[in-house]
Amino acid sequence: RLPGAFEDEDAEQERDFTHTGGDEENEDWHFSTLLTGPDSEIKDVKFSPAHYGATLLATCSRDKSVWVWEEVEPEEWETIAVLSEHTGDVKCLAWCEAGRTSRRALKKRLEQRRKATSGVTGEEQSAMDVDATNGGATAGDDDDEEIIVGGRELLASGSYDDTIRLYHDDESEGDWICIAVLTGHDGTVWDLKFEPYIDLSSYTTSTTAEEIIADWTPRILSCSDDLSIRVWRKVLKEKERIERRSRIEAARQGQTGGHDSGTRQRQTGFVGQMPSVIRVGNSTEQWIEETRLPAVHMRSVYAIDWSSRTGLVVSCGGDGLIAVYREVPAANNGGPGIPGPEKDAPMSNDGTTQDGAQEEQEVLPKHKTEWKVVAAVEAAHDEYEINHVCWAPRRDARQRQLEGGKAVVDGGDEGGQEDEEEEEYVVSTGDDGDVRVWRMPEEVLRMVRDEVYE
Repeated sequence: RLPGAFEDEDAEQERDFTHTGGDEENEDWHFSTLLTGPDSEIKDVKFSPAHYGATLLATCSRDKSVWVWEEVEPEEWETIAVLSEHTGDVKCLAWCEAGRTSRRALKKRLEQRRKATSGVTGEEQSAMDVDATNGGATAGDDDDEEIIVGGRELLASGSYDDTIRLYHDDESEGDWICIAVLTGHDGTVWDLKFEPYIDLSSYTTSTTAEEIIADWTPRILSCSDDLSIRVWRKVLKEKERIERRSRIEAARQGQTGGHDSGTRQRQTGFVGQMPSVIRVGNSTEQWIEETRLPAVHMRSVYAIDWSSRTGLVVSCGGDGLIAVYREVPAANNGGPGIPGPEKDAPMSNDGTTQDGAQEEQEVLPKHKTEWKVVAAVEAAHDEYEINHVCWAPRRDARQRQLEGGKAVVDGGDEGGQEDEEEEEYVVSTGDDGDVRVWRMPEEVLRMVRDEVYE
């Protein structure tokens, strides 16, 4: 049985979301630029994240190609790559988003998790005291600045050929190249997303914020015609493991320098960019399937989204189901800070590949994790298929407080409105021609906000 369904925001009264008021909303839109090149219908289009070194636009098409454009002047675009690696129509695209946070916010989340964890050891209490001191009122202004963690200029595409391909701009080649092919799906890859949220569930409670900033890298989430939703992660090469250990050791010593320390801001690049290397033998990457989300869909999974605010994942498909998942420490963990026994299933979080080969150990000790369904609604668009689903931040916190007399998320006298502003809708579209807006269950929002895993 699936968890209780979340609420349809429009169930009692239809609301107009097409206009929010304000004179700035009346600004006229004008036609800007026509980009031509692909020989068939465009299936997806994506702008690169704002922290990239250039403004890039990627499109994919039924002609099996991926095109990349760069805005060289305002409203003037130049084709910089045509990638024809797929053997089938290309359905979806995703740019590597990276994790966006601040040191103060990360330290606050770590402290909340430690408070929610029973049996805190002396080592964990020491780490808590360090982070509390660094994140307190006397901390410098740098703690409040946004940092981009684990990011690099990387593009992913999914196709009717059942594969996912990764590309980047190789400076030594002077061109965009395919650096990895992810295989395993037994059907069309309908959608994919890079991880945009620094989830703490895999880290032990003794891990500090600086160690996480030095260690964290985004994973990839994909969904398919084979009814599965899969999580993929990159396998570090020996040189990369050595570099990461050095960054973590520098973090432990209180150093914040280095190219991947989290100090570079949006205007100067991003954290986690690997130096350019020659193409033969070195530019290729190995990605493996880490795990699969619970199999709840009975028909093709058409769309997924990974929340940058909570780390929750939402999915939809041809069966009319919308499901929300959360990553939590696995039940077989040996206790706080103690990795649990290895799982028997292949391609799991212990790093076991399909052929049974064991990968390198994690640079930092980590919990094994698992995914659980925390909310779901069946027949979300009645008998119709659901084509798309995404997260959207709420913008009406004050209005809801006035209408209902209190915030939906009870955060107390001090934090209620702040928590309300951070709440998200789930928005879905279906073959019925409707756009529906859904509200998450209150108990799920509380657990996410308080870093509680139950």
